[in-house]
Amino acid sequence: MQSDRETTIETKLCGEIAPFDLSRWQSGGDLTWPETCFSSFWHTLPEVGKSTKFDGFSVSHRHAAYKQMITSTGGEALWGPDCEHHFLWAYSAQLDWQQRSARLSGPDAVLDERDTICPESWFGFMNYCFCICVLLGAADAGLLAQPTLTGRTSALAMQPGVRECTKAWESFWAVDFASFAAAAADVAGDEAALSELRETLQSKVWAAHVQTIDAGVAASRHLLDNLPPGERAFGLGWCGMVELLASINWSTSLKALKRDGAGYLPSRSPITDDWMSTIRISAPYEHATVVATSSLSDVPTPVLKLTASFWRRVARSRAARAQMPRTLSNLTYQKRWLPLALVRLLVLAAVPGSLAEAAVSGVCLVLATVYVFMHVTS
Repeated sequence: MQSDRETTIETKLCGEIAPFDLSRWQSGGDLTWPETCFSSFWHTLPEVGKSTKFDGFSVSHRHAAYKQMITSTGGEALWGPDCEHHFLWAYSAQLDWQQRSARLSGPDAVLDERDTICPESWFGFMNYCFCICVLLGAADAGLLAQPTLTGRTSALAMQPGVRECTKAWESFWAVDFASFAAAAADVAGDEAALSELRETLQSKVWAAHVQTIDAGVAASRHLLDNLPPGERAFGLGWCGMVELLASINWSTSLKALKRDGAGYLPSRSPITDDWMSTIRISAPYEHATVVATSSLSDVPTPVLKLTASFWRRVARSRAARAQMPRTLSNLTYQKRWLPLALVRLLVLAAVPGSLAEAAVSGVCLVLATVYVFMHVTS
């Protein structure tokens, strides 16, 4: 049975459902709840783990897990109206994109089977690590009741690499989230102080996310290597992008999604040369996203980490971090603004700081960034 707090949030988020406009969802711009991807399914998600076993290979059950964690880990007192500042909204949005682009289905799936996640789906496996492992980690940390799992859901949870992901999230919930919740209780009612605490917690979320990427990729190499070349390159780049997003502490909240959009992720699978030729004209932003992301797949790890260090320096102030979505949009999609955007980044990286510091960060780190941009923008 839902708590009063969960029921209140549920009622407020069950308004009129508008036809889903993908382009609006991708671009953002202070969207309303009916304009998000969630409005069409959020209020119909099943209650699992009670009379129904939790099926980790069901899209709706995974969304239900996100919903449970969003509404049951502090509620509006921690996350604001409708829990819009909770960090798990973007995780649910990623699952929605993966389903919508057929990255979770088997090759012979039909429309009425779209709720089923194919065990051979690499994206499905990775999302397991970012959904079920997060849920089990919260349960192991004592925040939620242990869910009753289906047989194959439990079997996958016991695999060594997957257990490593669960341990990372258990540590996050038990240590990082617990510290955040305690500090938030001390500043209850002070939204500015809460906002700073949420931003600090977001950096801890990214730390657990990076650990999950590393463990998940290592455990799913056989699935990754079975992907078609274009899809595999995008998948590896999708993982590499995490280093850059973590370095600027990118917000994964619903508030950020409504403001900045969910991004122009590829709307179909697999990625092929013919399809890329088609969308170069029909969907140029989507094309640019695939090119930029896939190009990261062959960037050497030391260079990627060095580039992340540059971005971390650029985004060391809250004001600079707030501008990052627009900056990255200009770098990826608005090529006419590329020189101006790069100059701004260099200024942010070098000032304030000593000449010696500028010599190190402004030469070594920028050279690494230029290396990546040469790949991304070519």
